[in-house]
Amino acid sequence: MPLKQRCGVLFLLTLAAVGAVYSGEGQAFTFSTLAGNKGYGSTDGPAAQALFYQPGGIAVDANGNIFVADSANDTIREITPGGTVSTFAGLAGVPGSANGTG
Repeated sequence: MPLKQRCGVLFLLTLAAVGAVYSGEGQAFTFSTLAGNKGYGSTDGPAAQALFYQPGGIAVDANGNIFVADSANDTIREITPGGTVSTFAGLAGVPGSANGTG
């Protein structure tokens, strides 16, 4: 995978680059925080105050909501276009695979 693609994936998975600028392969990239704060945990609310614990993948729906697989919390988190983070499915710290609401 080219360096420029790896940088974008890294940013989206970690959700934690603050104002960093990277220049590689002749192209500059600017990174900024989308959601999350220093530290780790499972805190919902405004994006700048939210906490994640090992986010491991993302998906985006047609409305611009971003869904994050918050791996160590065993949850799927949602980030709205307005910048609010909420737990979409699962219960932080409780692993499982049963189907059901949330």
